[in-house]
Amino acid sequence: MRRFGSLLLALVITATACTSSTTPPQGNQSGAPAASGAPAAPSVRGGRVVAGVGEPLVALSPILGFEFVSASIWSKMYLTLLRENPDTGELEGLLAQSYTLSPDRLTVTFKLRDGLVWSDGVAFTGDDYKYTAEAVTRSKKTRYQQLFKDVVGHKDYQDGKADNITGITVTDAGKTITVKRSLASCVGLGELGETLAIVPKHHFSKDWDAKTLDATKNIDASALHNQPPASMGPFVLKEHRSGIEVSMTRNDKFFRGPTNIDEFIVKMYAGPAALKTAILTGELTYATFVPANDVPELQAAGTLNFHKVANPTDNQFVGWNQKSPTAPWLASKDVRQALWYGYDVKGALQQLMGGFATQTFTHTAPQFWSYPETGINKYDYNVATAKSLLEKAGAKMGADGIYNWSDGKPMVLKVDGVGGGAPPGLVIEVMQEQYKKIGIKVQPNLLAFPAFVERTVTKAVDRDGGFFGTQPGGSEGEPTYGAMHSQGQNNFFNYSNPAADAAIIAGRDGPDCSMAARKTAYANFNRIVNDDAPNLYLWMRDALAFSSKKLTGFTPKPFDTYSDWNIEKWVMAK
Repeated sequence: MRRFGSLLLALVITATACTSSTTPPQGNQSGAPAASGAPAAPSVRGGRVVAGVGEPLVALSPILGFEFVSASIWSKMYLTLLRENPDTGELEGLLAQSYTLSPDRLTVTFKLRDGLVWSDGVAFTGDDYKYTAEAVTRSKKTRYQQLFKDVVGHKDYQDGKADNITGITVTDAGKTITVKRSLASCVGLGELGETLAIVPKHHFSKDWDAKTLDATKNIDASALHNQPPASMGPFVLKEHRSGIEVSMTRNDKFFRGPTNIDEFIVKMYAGPAALKTAILTGELTYATFVPANDVPELQAAGTLNFHKVANPTDNQFVGWNQKSPTAPWLASKDVRQALWYGYDVKGALQQLMGGFATQTFTHTAPQFWSYPETGINKYDYNVATAKSLLEKAGAKMGADGIYNWSDGKPMVLKVDGVGGGAPPGLVIEVMQEQYKKIGIKVQPNLLAFPAFVERTVTKAVDRDGGFFGTQPGGSEGEPTYGAMHSQGQNNFFNYSNPAADAAIIAGRDGPDCSMAARKTAYANFNRIVNDDAPNLYLWMRDALAFSSKKLTGFTPKPFDTYSDWNIEKWVMAK
């Protein structure tokens, strides 16, 4: 499930996004969800489920907790208007009963389900949506500041010239939300309905009133970002012990019906090794943070169910900072291509991923409808080709076996990754060995996850590259703007190419939103990126999960990142 869409990037490579091959969206401009009434009375009720994460969370709200670990927890309490169908990836209603996109693609209308209430009994209305939109618009810390940028009145509100976003209106006693855009978009439904989960206005507004002209004030300091006060999801916060665990109890007002499970707990561990021990000893009910190299040992235990789903929405790569002051040669396409030829991706895939991954060559996976059928370079491992390209770019071999750039300085790469035995660090360690063969020195900078996130979102200038992941997918098209457009808020490696920008805009905003035109635009974008080599694309890793045999109903599905699409039906044996 691409629940957090174009702006959430998979910063944690141990995230599990479960996906299958995708087909072109049909361009639906309206829709309604499949029947989703309360489930039949369960045969067993009670018990608790314990999940684990290998890194600390950033925040327990969708406004600030943008990375996978945070989102995997707060998504049990905060929901979006729309979601992707867990099987097909097509948009369908979640909190919205129906949704329409006007023929001119300038107006999106959402109709809420009847009877929606927060866990504290207060009605959920379109005012909650509008408040959340205005909160991210004024926030200084969110990664969603650009989400509503094309909505009428967004800029005036952001600058303090208006006391609300005039393009978002709520009518019909709070049940109808209308969003008017200043620019047409091919992806308006998903972008405005499925990207951002909604917080309760009646609680957060006690800390920050959205209706103000004072643009210096915002929601960022609210303590509620780590203490969710009310829930629209299947669980309600019980206790948040920072760095230790988050415990939640059943939300009896959940619109799909109360869960069978009484309690859901997320424990925090110091990396993959600790997680593996916890699942082996039965401390965890399930784990969706399973490194490929741990699979044989976990399977051999005989006490767990193994789940594997092919996954084209967790694209992992090493991004190169083309504006690096310490490695100015990264601005050269020849050098970036050399770095691709000089890394044995196939070998690393087997060594580090145990074969549980599919090699990628551009931003989009081959399974996607927008993937180009021709014009893609596979960059087969070739040391001689890598050296030839480096010398073509102007590098000169030094006496120590390391190339010097035209400024006479050795060609040294400082590459960020997450340490602790996780794949990001291992990828860079393999790179360190392999790049010796092509005359490049690598300095791994392996960090704890919070430090890595901080250096990523602040675009630390003292790094030349970093192991990263993004979620290119979704039924409406690839969320390339935030990550790859030169003006994208999450363009963390300073990629800029006018031709790529133009192709992104054509696929995202048209003016021709036909599937044929959009496929052409995105295919062009992917060819450009493949040739430009701003990133060393590695693989889409398979989703690997293990669950206790006492848990039934846990079924990883296509397009459900957290494998909880039917969590209200899970049953724990007593």
